[in-house]
Amino acid sequence: FANDIATTKNIERILNNRINDIQIYEWNAKTNKKFHNIEAIKLKFDTCECLIKANTQFDTISIQVDDKIPIKMGEEYIKYDLKRQNSHRLKKFIGKSVAWFWTLTNDQKYSDAIQLEFNDRKRTILQFLVEASSIKILELSSVM
Repeated sequence: FANDIATTKNIERILNNRINDIQIYEWNAKTNKKFHNIEAIKLKFDTCECLIKANTQFDTISIQVDDKIPIKMGEEYIKYDLKRQNSHRLKKFIGKSVAWFWTLTNDQKYSDAIQLEFNDRKRTILQFLVEASSIKILELSSVM
């Protein structure tokens, strides 16, 4: 991945599209002796897939949208398929549709985050931020 957000040519495909599954790929602490760090997240929608990936060399984020996105991660990664998990906090986003999408650039001109706003009553926003070579996931809410 480049040191900036990948082409947004297909990004409109996720708008008004429902998430069917969320897959998280993180480092396996047992094999590489690092903390658990999320390096990639795949959102599976009704009509496409969206891969959000940390570029660990530059601490930036990239996104790819296509019909199907194969992921080849080595055995040093653990894959969590949230559709099959009962207790993960992100599971509540399965079945929700995306209303808005933003790409965020920091003060040093690096694209290091994206935001998705959902078509729910609360207008929930998820932010995916690359920090310290891994993806942090924040749930934002309105204060007024």
